[in-house]
Amino acid sequence: MAATAQGQRKRPRRRGLGWILAALIVVVGIGGTALLLSLGGDARLSEGSAAKEPETEPLRPVELYYGMALRPDLTSEIRWIPTASATEDWIVEVVGALIDGSRRGSVASIPGETVLLDVFLDGLGGAYLNFSGAVRTLHPEGDSMEWLTIRSLVATVTQNVPAVERVWVLVDGAQEAPLVSQVSLNRPYTWEDVNP
Repeated sequence: MAATAQGQRKRPRRRGLGWILAALIVVVGIGGTALLLSLGGDARLSEGSAAKEPETEPLRPVELYYGMALRPDLTSEIRWIPTASATEDWIVEVVGALIDGSRRGSVASIPGETVLLDVFLDGLGGAYLNFSGAVRTLHPEGDSMEWLTIRSLVATVTQNVPAVERVWVLVDGAQEAPLVSQVSLNRPYTWEDVNP
């Protein structure tokens, strides 16, 4: 009986040693991996490995133009947004930031529900921006608000996209009607038009 009791006492020790040994292996494995990563710096994973580190896009500053409260002037603010390689994609990013609205309390120039549907560059300095109907149906009333939309949009695009000198605005693919009631869409607008 004494031998059985001794044998039973030894088993828990072996189990405890097993857990300690397993924990030690895990700690050494984690430490070794950390050491390899710190020494390798820019080590690449093998081609067969499924895990990849996500690539982050670099940010770039843009100057967004909004209206000033109680004044007909434009004001600008700097925002950092993801860089895009294609000019059309960059315009989408820039206009999307403008639609998101001011972070300093300036007057928003485009209804927040508006979507930029398409961008087309004519290769001669012109950009055609096709917006969803929300830019018209949800637009605040008043001639000054309508003109503010054109001014802030054209200023933002021409000042942040060097390839663009003129901006054409379309609503649901059409440019026959005015933006809301007064400002014509049958012509392009330049920086000089909106910044007298």
